[in-house]
Amino acid sequence: MITARTDVLGVIGYPVEHSLSPRIHEYFARTMDQDVCYAAFRVLSGRLREAITGAHSLGIKGINVTIPHKQACLPFLSRLDETATRIGAVNTLVYEEEGYAGYNTDHIGMKRSLEAVGIEIRGKSAVIIGAGGTAHAACIMAADNGASKITIANRTSANAESLADRVKRFYDIPTTVVTLSGLNDVVHKDIVVQTTSVGLNEPPGKCPVDSERFFEGVSAALDLIYSPWETKFIQMARAKGVPAVNGFPALVFQAAASFELWQSVGFTRLYLDRAVDVLKHLAKRA
Repeated sequence: MITARTDVLGVIGYPVEHSLSPRIHEYFARTMDQDVCYAAFRVLSGRLREAITGAHSLGIKGINVTIPHKQACLPFLSRLDETATRIGAVNTLVYEEEGYAGYNTDHIGMKRSLEAVGIEIRGKSAVIIGAGGTAHAACIMAADNGASKITIANRTSANAESLADRVKRFYDIPTTVVTLSGLNDVVHKDIVVQTTSVGLNEPPGKCPVDSERFFEGVSAALDLIYSPWETKFIQMARAKGVPAVNGFPALVFQAAASFELWQSVGFTRLYLDRAVDVLKHLAKRA
């Protein structure tokens, strides 16, 4: 039962109707016996400042931020934590008296997803496809966990160059840029993270990679899309015998990290693995 003592949480984005976050956080709250209400809020870009200041005025304890607001909301926050500063994008807002503090737990979700299939990042070369807010988190995740080299592949080189410059600002790691058409020529590519929306909510067919040949020499692939459950990217990777995981485990793991920030609870790895298994049916119906 919702009362005046219930902690109100939510997610803002556009579109946001498809979001599984309310169901995921409902599961966390129920199993951890937390008095929480979590809702999805459809926020247009032109109303973002009003949404954030209004939510703070109402005392909403925590907010997840999704496309297209992960970078756009930065000017409206009171502060950023160190990792969010490096990433240059947030996905989690935490209520403080002076305003919302910005955090990014996307990198945690990606790292734990790779660990779930037995992939260690340290010493590996990483290819990040895309240059948006999620790609920022992927690059910092790779750099922060000891990747030996990072290659950023994007349709337009300007955004990729900007992201590469951000990585170099904080890490002494070789970071290069290629266009999507140059992906097949990338030699060092142990781990590949696909962060674009290509293939989202479509029958498998569209893919940022144009040939299975790209996956030769790849040791693991992560596509952050989970609808459809198996994208063309995932199919092509598995056809080459590459362990590949979609974005659903990352979604659950990043949500758990946000929930921990808001509610001061700690989840065990066993609990999180079970949560992924329990919640999978939600994503498969999405």
